[in-house]
Amino acid sequence: MSFALLFQPLTLPRSGLELKNRLVMAPMPTFAADPDGAISDAELAYYRRRAAGGLAAIITAGCAVSADGISFDGQCRCDSNTLLPALSRAAQTIRDAGARAVLQLCHGGVPVLSEADPERLVAAFTAGAHRARQAGFDAVEIHGGHRYLVQQFFSPATNPGKSFDERVQFPLAVARAAAEAWGGPLWMRLDPEEKRPDGYGFDELRRLAERLAEAGVELFDVSASNYFAGSIRNPGDPLPRAQQLERKLGLPTMAVGGIATPAEALAARSDGCSLVGLGRVLLGEPEWAQRVLSGDADAIATDLDSDARLENADVPAPVLDYLARKPRERRIRP
Repeated sequence: MSFALLFQPLTLPRSGLELKNRLVMAPMPTFAADPDGAISDAELAYYRRRAAGGLAAIITAGCAVSADGISFDGQCRCDSNTLLPALSRAAQTIRDAGARAVLQLCHGGVPVLSEADPERLVAAFTAGAHRARQAGFDAVEIHGGHRYLVQQFFSPATNPGKSFDERVQFPLAVARAAAEAWGGPLWMRLDPEEKRPDGYGFDELRRLAERLAEAGVELFDVSASNYFAGSIRNPGDPLPRAQQLERKLGLPTMAVGGIATPAEALAARSDGCSLVGLGRVLLGEPEWAQRVLSGDADAIATDLDSDARLENADVPAPVLDYLARKPRERRIRP
């Protein structure tokens, strides 16, 4: 089997950012930031190992743009200039190891959306994007999924009684402000649809993505729980959502969701997705890309059962603690 499709270079159509292949480390929490939110030495070692393993880009764990946007213990932050040295070390570490460095900007959401201050929240994303530029990252990704803040504003389930045009205003404002402050490649992570009946479907997601593209987003990270499962709202629609979004928009998408083996990654590329996001499999296989290139694809391990193997792969200790508490998370796909 030829895996050449995975190793073709890609030049993004708007920014001109060059990626050496089609393999990206999808953002995953490490729970390992320093107490002040600075990216820690343990996280640097983790990113360095995977960047040196042959991937085109590393997307960091979600970086909180404000103190009230922290969604888990040990989350890194970008809401203060005092954090710039740590952000700069992260960008330089990833780049020196051979991959593009992408900072994911994230706000975990608010308890009561009606009490949120949109202007302040947009300003927080703007400041985070500006610091990413100062720190030397190659791209910025806005987290617009997982029921976090941006999705809270867009979803009719969490922002009821609002029209589509009203619900897109906050995501568009964040994208425009970040694009202006950042001035470089802007990516967006989106959930392709919501399973709950009062949530949004893929058609609204497509319309949102079209508007976001006009606002400056050039690549969409389509965060499905299982890329191969198709629609979670319509069992009769088996087509992967990332594939469909790329076909409809004509802009690069990244296929994400339980992709672990080289054959699965190749299937996503063969579907037409420009990039493939690898997640938990990289915890145990940091040299995934190099192993495929060297002809060792069949030996890649897709289980996370060995803590010793994960420790040897520079996985931060808080991730091992998390897996001990959440044994189901050791499975690559739900």
